[in-house]
Amino acid sequence: MVVFGDSLSDIGTRQFFPPCQQGSDVTGVHCFRYRTTNGPLLVDYLAAYYNLSPLLQVGFPGVPYATVERGGSNFARSAAVARSPLGAGTDATFHSQVRNYKMAMGLQEPPAFLAPGFAPNLSPSTPTRLHVVWFGSNDIQDAVVTFINNALLLQNQEQQAAAGVEGAPVQQPPFTPQDLIDAGIQGMMNQLQDLLQLPNVCNVLVLGPIDASIVPSVVMIDAFFNLAFGMNVVQTARDYSEWFNDKLESRIITELMSPFQTKCQPTTSSSSGGNSQPHHQNFGITFLNTVNMMDTLFVKQPPPSNQKNNQQYFYAEPSLPCNIRFQTTGAQCSATMAKLSSTLSSSSSSSSSSRTTTASIPIGHAVVVCPVPVVSNEGLDCDCGGSLFFDEIHPSGEFHQAIFPYVLDGIGRVCGGR
Repeated sequence: MVVFGDSLSDIGTRQFFPPCQQGSDVTGVHCFRYRTTNGPLLVDYLAAYYNLSPLLQVGFPGVPYATVERGGSNFARSAAVARSPLGAGTDATFHSQVRNYKMAMGLQEPPAFLAPGFAPNLSPSTPTRLHVVWFGSNDIQDAVVTFINNALLLQNQEQQAAAGVEGAPVQQPPFTPQDLIDAGIQGMMNQLQDLLQLPNVCNVLVLGPIDASIVPSVVMIDAFFNLAFGMNVVQTARDYSEWFNDKLESRIITELMSPFQTKCQPTTSSSSGGNSQPHHQNFGITFLNTVNMMDTLFVKQPPPSNQKNNQQYFYAEPSLPCNIRFQTTGAQCSATMAKLSSTLSSSSSSSSSSRTTTASIPIGHAVVVCPVPVVSNEGLDCDCGGSLFFDEIHPSGEFHQAIFPYVLDGIGRVCGGR
């Protein structure tokens, strides 16, 4: 299995979340085996179900953000985005992960700084290899922050105009939330097209971004900006999440399904009687709408007692996180970031920059959503019970466990029940 994505699938880079580095790699204390949550991820469940080798995080010599695992097949990286570039770091994108995959198979030459110690460590793809792609959640969070930034910029200019301030510079936002989402969807399509061109890539599972409207950090931001400025941040996040999922699904169906099906016909083998029989089943490419799945699984009102569904999970308050790791005072956030400044790479800083503006500016005693966690391992609660989120940003292990049957069902539908 090959994995592309962000912290929802990252099993080892952990460059944005230093407190997770001290977690036990065996018992999963504080962070489950270096994942940014308290239990196995969806990709862990998939690997176990299909009896695949344990996932190893990809690493290359000389790259500080990844553990070096020969033969690793998980290219996911925390804080990665689908778009490229448009405000994203050059090495934290879907594009960079597909590039690394091609390098690992010997299908693309490595850059000069890797060449001296680099050698391909993955065999070329076989038709049965499962490729899991889960992107877009960070693109949507960036779009939400951009929505706030642009609205505040407009309000400030209107206030200056009303006050008769002459000569005030008129600033235009560098891009709109719609620009970020469209770029994210286009980035997804570009790289899926790239995967289509690779030999024997015939099983690609694409998951849409999660519903950002119940992400605790978004709800916390909404509590302030809705009251102070009349911005409905939660509804905006929901609109962006639906938009991304629906538009990406439509484009995959209309632009990619037929080419993948043409390329990935089931292989055949001859039986003893000379008849050709299917050797295995490829499904080409399929998309699962994560927002629709969350609406089905995570209900805000308990179902009637006579209509309870074992696959529905009731949360009185789905946006209540198990741990508060990012919400803190500006001073504490600044101090934490100062300690980390020597360990964060320039690429990680650039890729997280769009999520550190406006709604998370460290200012004195004001409460902010810091771009890095400020709570040490000793302060984390690992037994999250029924919490849907491990912290203000990352879903809990229970979330990943709950969506696993839904994903299996989606794969089964396109594989004829297999």
